[in-house]
Amino acid sequence: MYEVISSFDTEIKIKKEELVSVPYSSVVHNQKLELDNKKSRKSSPIIKVTFNTSVEDFKLKNNTTGVEVTCSKTNGFSETDQIVIEEGGTYYSGAELENYTYTGILEIKENCVNEFQVFLTPAVDTDVDIQFQWLMASGSAITKHYVRDFRVNEREEIAEIPPTFGSKEITDFKRIKTSYIFSMGSLWSDSHFFNLDKDALYQIIYETDSDVKGIEQQTIYLCGCMFEDFERSERDGDFVMENISGKAISMLK
Repeated sequence: MYEVISSFDTEIKIKKEELVSVPYSSVVHNQKLELDNKKSRKSSPIIKVTFNTSVEDFKLKNNTTGVEVTCSKTNGFSETDQIVIEEGGTYYSGAELENYTYTGILEIKENCVNEFQVFLTPAVDTDVDIQFQWLMASGSAITKHYVRDFRVNEREEIAEIPPTFGSKEITDFKRIKTSYIFSMGSLWSDSHFFNLDKDALYQIIYETDSDVKGIEQQTIYLCGCMFEDFERSERDGDFVMENISGKAISMLK
């Protein structure tokens, strides 16, 4: 099912989603760490932990989501040992760690400051260095453009819930996921060197139409955008991209 949620001429900002890195040094037991992911979509982080002292057990919890991971190994971790925690597993010296458990999917929640907390055994005279890496919209590379016929469609994927035993009729539906389709008739760039990477993910930022009465103007963040089709041309000495289309993963307000 498609629903047109935005369609107008506007000015947009485009940010490339890039891998950012936030390091913390000499982290001790029970210490809380903050990761600012405001105005960006949820992401699966890569977390590198370096042990500065001997540690028997290591636990990292995202207090924002409630998900935690616990890591240990035979005879404990030694000074300078390193583990890598990422989607799909935890690794030590290039191989999967022998003992680790997750209570859910370890993610950085969208559009908020995530609070992580570290737990070490023993709790005294121990510390670690932690480096968080995750994909988010870069704050350094913003390019403004003027756009004509900018359009965003919302797509809902809905599945039928199978009937109960003895019934042949569908009784309900289940929403599987929401995705977003965007298009632009033409986009004027202030730079001839603007290079759009079809393999990269971007964030498109725009304002709701101020000419529409009865609604509050909002800033919309269309996240995880991938451009599928576009044409390049030059018109009256200006660099123009036309017939642009693509898909986005999420929308934030």
